[in-house]
Amino acid sequence: DASFPHLRELGIFSVSVEDGDIDAVVTRSPALEILNIQGSMKGVRLRLVSNSLRCVQIRSFAMESIDVVNAPRLECLLVSECLDPAGGSCTRIKIGHVPKLKLLGYLEPGKFVLEIQDTVIMAGIKTSASMMVTSVNVLSMKVRFGVYDDVKMVPAFLKCFPNVEALHITSEKCDQLAAKFDLSSGKRLVSS
Repeated sequence: DASFPHLRELGIFSVSVEDGDIDAVVTRSPALEILNIQGSMKGVRLRLVSNSLRCVQIRSFAMESIDVVNAPRLECLLVSECLDPAGGSCTRIKIGHVPKLKLLGYLEPGKFVLEIQDTVIMAGIKTSASMMVTSVNVLSMKVRFGVYDDVKMVPAFLKCFPNVEALHITSEKCDQLAAKFDLSSGKRLVSS
């Protein structure tokens, strides 16, 4: 039942938490602008509803899902060094009402399932206005270019952010055979 009316920045590092713990602290911190989470939190689902959050950074985690339900002031969502959640499933990143979101990263096809306004983004999906986050102008991705399923997700992700002015793509090492791809169609051209 504790509340933190003046808390502006919160860092949670390698702390054992249950579902709802972080959500409850955020809800009881009406001035919270910066949330930093670091450390392996297996099986945790994060659900963010905040009128004050401006920046959320999550690093070295194994969460089941990150659901940004309603964060009208959120400008930056950085998720990096995703660890495989239990059972090898992907982490779901769901983006809801975030009208001021400018920077989003590091999307990782193959490790994340991206959902925008209740639509799961899949390769080859026809993009509609409800699936676009037009406020994002800086997008960062980490892609394993040797993995066909990851590469074919790149165009689908990019279509959701039509106003990107700066695109940062990092290639992640993979142990699979290299192949050539046509990014416009998402099809494999030649395997080597």
